[in-house]
Amino acid sequence: GLGDVYKRQAKTFDKKTQSNNSRNSLLITCFLTYSLQHSERMGSVFGKIGVETPPYTTLFTAPTYEVREFPRLLAIEANDDGSQNRAFGRLAGYIGVMGAAQNEAGQSIAMTAPVVNTQSKRMQFILPANMQSAPPPLTDGVKVVERPSSQWAVATWNGGWSESDAAKRRAELVAAATADGVVVDESDWEVHRFNPPWTLPRFRTNAVAVKVLSLPESDAAATTR
Repeated sequence: GLGDVYKRQAKTFDKKTQSNNSRNSLLITCFLTYSLQHSERMGSVFGKIGVETPPYTTLFTAPTYEVREFPRLLAIEANDDGSQNRAFGRLAGYIGVMGAAQNEAGQSIAMTAPVVNTQSKRMQFILPANMQSAPPPLTDGVKVVERPSSQWAVATWNGGWSESDAAKRRAELVAAATADGVVVDESDWEVHRFNPPWTLPRFRTNAVAVKVLSLPESDAAATTR
């Protein structure tokens, strides 16, 4: 009768529900397992910066920026030649990201953040802070450079970036710093990008930095990071 039909349909529905639940449980288990095994990569998708960043001391804090003092650091540098991908590839080859390290020592070197783009159309990877020297590169167009101890006004933001957006933010940074009595060299600036290509755009961390020549007198205590 009609009751038996309902019972058969109910049993079929229960089996399908159990099957779907089992499938969903398996998918969840697989996702969690992958996440645990690749937690660093998964975190970087959502903006986690899992590599070394340069140490600095904060000298001055304002609502939209801060002045940071960086110690002497080494970097490797390449002219982007109109192609940032080519410059990135040369620098990545030097530290051994894509195989044997392309330096005279064959030394693999840890990736750091940020990737730096300078006003002179050069790209830099800052080397780990504990490196006091670096082996000469094997690739033409790559060189080791020193970044002397220096002070920079730095404004950070999250999201995507473009050259026009960075230029706008740089102008805003210069205006804000100047209004606060911070003397900057407008011709000496950098763009810093902290995340790998697979980070979702809205979670990326970027910064513009302008060289500081002098600070206003202040009783604020410096803080080291």
